[in-house]
Amino acid sequence: MAAAVEPRWRQATFIQDVRSRVSASQLTRFQKMYTEPFFVINVDPVVPAPVRMRLTVSGSQQATYVVTLQSTGLFKCSCKDAIMTCRRNGCVCKHVCFVLYRVLRHEGLDFFDNLQLTPDEVGSIASRASQIQIQEVDRSNPPHVAPRPDQLHFDFCHSKRPHQIEAGDDCPICFDALLGSDVMRFCPECGNGVHQTCIVKWMEHRSTCVYCRSKLWSNYRGD
Repeated sequence: MAAAVEPRWRQATFIQDVRSRVSASQLTRFQKMYTEPFFVINVDPVVPAPVRMRLTVSGSQQATYVVTLQSTGLFKCSCKDAIMTCRRNGCVCKHVCFVLYRVLRHEGLDFFDNLQLTPDEVGSIASRASQIQIQEVDRSNPPHVAPRPDQLHFDFCHSKRPHQIEAGDDCPICFDALLGSDVMRFCPECGNGVHQTCIVKWMEHRSTCVYCRSKLWSNYRGD
């Protein structure tokens, strides 16, 4: 079996290429993609024009931000930095960097020249977003309150055997590698794994499995 190819954003040369290409203000925001936690809470690829894609992103706090891709190739984010500072400085916020390069695996750096994707790139990115597992939040359910990580327990009497994690497997919430992670949680219904920190964040907003939509995650309890 061929070795899994690291996505471009995790390759050592990528940040060097970015550093030589972008302004200091843009570089600061781009580097936060590597140093701060980010989690995708929702993906809505079917949206009315002129929007082509909409993702909801969370960070270390419980606040969420909406990143949208317009049919013109321009990104918008609801965070204060994007609205108040980035427009003035001619850059995009850290949430856009995370979505474009880490979640959607865009590889080209020409985007930073005009902060705009080409029509072909827009189509490719929108198609990639439609393949992401996460679906629209069920807004009929109240927000889920996650317990502390050390209080997470499952009743495994009906659990499925956890799937083996292999090279190239990424967490569907933070989009970083699963292999090598010390602390994992596996869905008792489908057996797929996620980072423990990611499922804690996920449960602040959702209560179903990111893979199979099972509601067994609601059996997490704090003892």
